[in-house]
Amino acid sequence: MESIAASGDASYSNDHDWTTVDGLVQVLIEAMAEFTGTEWTDLPPLYDYIDPEALEHLFSPTKTSTRVDGGVFFHYNGYPVVVHSNGRIEIYD
Repeated sequence: MESIAASGDASYSNDHDWTTVDGLVQVLIEAMAEFTGTEWTDLPPLYDYIDPEALEHLFSPTKTSTRVDGGVFFHYNGYPVVVHSNGRIEIYD
């Protein structure tokens, strides 16, 4: 993972609540739209950057266990993004 992700100095962050009906991917796209000041419909498809289904299921809790600890780093819409297992979404300039 690049050092920017470890610095903790995100330009924008948002926390996904795993108990809500809004999925992680939806929250991520809305966060990027807010961060960039654009409509979410004007953003490029997330699947051009990362598999949304895999991202959604990677950290989601199961009936028998909690989420795996960790994070995923990728670029979306030209910005570095980190999604943490606790639901924290960080976007960097």
